[in-house]
Amino acid sequence: MTLTSSAPAVADSPAATAVPPGIELREVSKQFAYRGGQLLALDGVSLSAARHSFVSLIGPSGCGKSTVLRLLAGLETATSGEVLIDGAPVTRDRRRQPLGIAFQDAALLPWRTVRQNIALPGEVIGTKSSPAQIDALIELVGLQAFADAKPRQLSGGMRQRVAIARALVTEPEVLLLDEPFGALDDLTRRTLNLELLGVLERKPATTLMVTHAIDEAILLSDTVVVMTPRPGRVLAVIDIDLPRPRGLEVLASERFRALEAEALRLLYGGMEQA
Repeated sequence: MTLTSSAPAVADSPAATAVPPGIELREVSKQFAYRGGQLLALDGVSLSAARHSFVSLIGPSGCGKSTVLRLLAGLETATSGEVLIDGAPVTRDRRRQPLGIAFQDAALLPWRTVRQNIALPGEVIGTKSSPAQIDALIELVGLQAFADAKPRQLSGGMRQRVAIARALVTEPEVLLLDEPFGALDDLTRRTLNLELLGVLERKPATTLMVTHAIDEAILLSDTVVVMTPRPGRVLAVIDIDLPRPRGLEVLASERFRALEAEALRLLYGGMEQA
């Protein structure tokens, strides 16, 4: 199944047709050793996402959503199939294939300031960002007044803003988000949803997000992929045809409610079939 960006390509343009997907999985399966045997986590998963599109994975716990993300991040290796970023096999060399990752736990280093935490990925891969670049990211996520604060001095939402800025510091083509707002209260989560939309308008990246929140997936995404219970397979792909830019008003629209109902129907139908 193919996922497409909401941004139209130029018709009959050789450049448009030559651009590979931002991310792609081709018939990917993944097994893990478990209790002396093998546990099949993913079974023949194929999907692709156009560059600078936003894709969310939803499905029941244990369906392999985070495994897909870890395969794209190079933290796991597929048992079979191909995992590609910008048309090339995934590599752990972040200088050749820069990507940003943010998890549910912001995982900030407690002895470092906001500015120093954001700078960390560049230091690790040897492409240090300039002070001006760091300051621009701090402004992008609205933390100018906290640039020299330590993580213990920040709220949960602020820490997640730092994590997102850190994920963007290497100017990645691909951004991977594993339930980045899952531990936050509803008000903070919604605020950060809107801020993330604004960030990606200004710094586009092919984005794949794992989430349990259907409304969040629909609000943020161009495409929502519904996965089956383990072993994870692609059950359905929902095209989110809501106009951009998006704000909170879209949550009250009939189309939003229809998309949410479709996702719920697919999720519960998939669990009943399992």
